[in-house]
Amino acid sequence: MLPLYLYRFGGAGAFACPNHARFNPNPSAVLQLVNEILVEQPKLAPVTLAVLLIGRGELTIATAGHPPPLLRRHETVTPIGPGGILLGVAETRAFEQEAIALDEGDAVLLYTDGVTDTPGRGERFGATRLADTLAHAPADPVAIVEAIDDALRDFQESTAIDDRALLVLRHG
Repeated sequence: MLPLYLYRFGGAGAFACPNHARFNPNPSAVLQLVNEILVEQPKLAPVTLAVLLIGRGELTIATAGHPPPLLRRHETVTPIGPGGILLGVAETRAFEQEAIALDEGDAVLLYTDGVTDTPGRGERFGATRLADTLAHAPADPVAIVEAIDDALRDFQESTAIDDRALLVLRHG
């Protein structure tokens, strides 16, 4: 099993995530520990975190504050994983996780909200455009990122952008 973390934060807890996974790699347990550390901080430092545990043909995911990852299976795109609130905002007793069986050729897209919030002429890029771009992109992970980046550049009207991050995992 390989743990994978995608996170963005500005406070304590930076080292808790990878270190905790050495003892309990379950994504929901990692989120719970990081949340416990952040809630105790004197200054609010909200964190977004997606934790994936990658095994043989299976992906276990839990997210907090991140938009839901997208699974592309053939040309169908669906959001996956349970959502969760930002870490460090409130005490939470448990975070949900979901195990997803992966088929040969499946692609999983993790992204920050800066992707869907990209401003166009009077509207945002949005989740629907992102899913459509992913559905019609080539199979190669690098080509998927390039297709989404091209679509964002073509759509964007202003120079003001939020941070944007994309990560594509392909099974098989």
